[in-house]
Amino acid sequence: DLAKAQVMIPHEFTNGEVAEAAEVNANFSALADALDVTVPNSFANSGIADANDVNENFETLRAAVNQFLSDAAVASAATDTAFNNGVDSVDITTDNAAAYADGVASVDITVDNQASFDAGVASVDITTDNWQAFSAGVASVDITTDNDAAFAAGAASVDITANDQSVCEAGGGAWDVVDGVCNKIADCFRGGLCGTSGYNEGAHVGETLITSGCSASNIGTDLWDLGADAADLIEDGESISFGLADFDEEEACQ
Repeated sequence: DLAKAQVMIPHEFTNGEVAEAAEVNANFSALADALDVTVPNSFANSGIADANDVNENFETLRAAVNQFLSDAAVASAATDTAFNNGVDSVDITTDNAAAYADGVASVDITVDNQASFDAGVASVDITTDNWQAFSAGVASVDITTDNDAAFAAGAASVDITANDQSVCEAGGGAWDVVDGVCNKIADCFRGGLCGTSGYNEGAHVGETLITSGCSASNIGTDLWDLGADAADLIEDGESISFGLADFDEEEACQ
């Protein structure tokens, strides 16, 4: 067991250079772990290491070594602990990823175990052996419930702004380049004409610039104001000059 207790000291120091406290602590810890003991003191760069604290750490290690030499059972138990601590820290998939990958890549179930593979495949009939389980599994899946988070993330990742303008204009709307908003031309103009800023009647009674949604963009606001101005001009008898000689407000505001 003592052969397992080989220890690697992680840091070496050079005369004339200031030792980092973390590296000193790491060296003490490496020895303490190997001896299955705990040193009483650790050090920080913000202060000067007290000689008594350093000596106390070394005394703890010295006592453990002496106990190793005088008590074989204690030595065996301590080295087993240190050995097991080292084994637990090794992950074959991380520390030996290349070798692990080579091993996996070298196995081909269809070549190395063709007979067993064929026999296994031939013995499975999903329509007979697992039909009920298959049906129950399908029935238990609800994309809107089981994958709600993924669905929401997917929906949030869709940005239609790339083709908004063409869709807006194809539908007879007015695209506001500054605000990136599509406005219904007739609605915002008619809102200004027939809402609270104009005649306040018909389908737009009580409607304001804000409640109509036209204030969401510059062009929507401009169309609303144009409708309100048209109402003022008509009220002032300017309907002819405005090109609305036969204007019927009830029909316009339906």
